[in-house]
Amino acid sequence: MSVDRTSDPPRPSPVLAWLQSLPRKEYESDALVVAHGSDAPMLGYLEDGLVKGVVRPRHGSIRQATVSIVGEGHWLGLECLSDGYNLEYRALTECRLRLVPRDLLLAAGNDAILRAVALDASWVLSRTIHLTYIGRLGLERRVLSRLCDLREATRLPEIRITHEDLASLVGVHRNRLGEALRRFQEQGLLECGYGEILLGDLDALQKAYEASD
Repeated sequence: MSVDRTSDPPRPSPVLAWLQSLPRKEYESDALVVAHGSDAPMLGYLEDGLVKGVVRPRHGSIRQATVSIVGEGHWLGLECLSDGYNLEYRALTECRLRLVPRDLLLAAGNDAILRAVALDASWVLSRTIHLTYIGRLGLERRVLSRLCDLREATRLPEIRITHEDLASLVGVHRNRLGEALRRFQEQGLLECGYGEILLGDLDALQKAYEASD
């Protein structure tokens, strides 16, 4: 269903020291964090918050795009290490990132740092593949699976996410979410407000997911 964050790779001390030397920026929810097609490719190390990565399709609507979730303690913008990726990252919550230009990372020549970035690339990929898998599930189970991913990926005591963002993460139009979200709210799994959804306890969401088999 979701990735066990306890298995995330530990940060070697050279990587941690290097990260502390990078400039830190703060972003509001829905802010553009890493733009696609930038002339100055950037990577970001996510200290706090959640970010959504979207691969924009060459043909068709954005709703046909592949969407990934990046959680705290991981790199984003990894695609800028290879040219040709049409991908952007937007904040799902308020975020704090350490930013580094691609050229600076590659010029550092530090094997420990590059290995850490490569490991995080596989973590982000696992979240992206998960979207393909949940596309074969029923709608309610698909939504619950994505809510668990979101709740698991951050230490925040609660998460606010818009209906539009949740719809893109699930891979459906937001109008299809209404009935499922109302049922989840009746079960106490979330609270729906004007234009936003408030997620609470991970254990309750996971139990609901398991019970939906």
